[in-house]
Amino acid sequence: MTSLAVEFPARDQVRLITTAVDGSPLKPLEALIVSETSVISSGTELARLRGIEAGVTFPCRPGYGTVGRIAELGPDMGGFAIGQRVFFAGRHAARQRFMHGADHEWGWLFPVPDAIDPIDAAIGCMARIALTAPQVTELQPGDTVAVFGLGMVGLIAAQLYRIRGARVIGVDPVASRCALARRLGIGETIDVAPGEQVAALRALTA
Repeated sequence: MTSLAVEFPARDQVRLITTAVDGSPLKPLEALIVSETSVISSGTELARLRGIEAGVTFPCRPGYGTVGRIAELGPDMGGFAIGQRVFFAGRHAARQRFMHGADHEWGWLFPVPDAIDPIDAAIGCMARIALTAPQVTELQPGDTVAVFGLGMVGLIAAQLYRIRGARVIGVDPVASRCALARRLGIGETIDVAPGEQVAALRALTA
């Protein structure tokens, strides 16, 4: 069995490859999944592509947010069904095996109802990442929070902080990102160069 997959063979290089998929019997908690869509993280995956993420080596297979349908199931996967749509931390590949219940936070399959667009479900991966900051912050209503970087994760985190009663200041050197943040309810933004951000933030909160 083979699958098309995205690979970064070297820094700043992307190619589509045909890779072998292990055809041996599935392990008890394993599934074979045919992908429908996957989300590209412009931050993490561009950092890998450019070779600036710590620990990245080439060639590497990117991707960590995929939605697909189950084609085969291991014998202990009774909570799932053939043909069921699921979200998982999969690579950018047409089909792949995935171990459910692995001992890390990304090692799970999550059912996705057919009423939910698979693209929306895949993007939900970014919301899961954004939830981390509000969960670990000892935030009190009225506190001021600065969110540096207003990409997808930053925008979601900023809105989560706002919902929890914080004064949120969005910081990003790209003016269009700050404009989008304001349209999404983040009332205060700073769009100066990185070297000027701290001084601008101090002036705004003095």
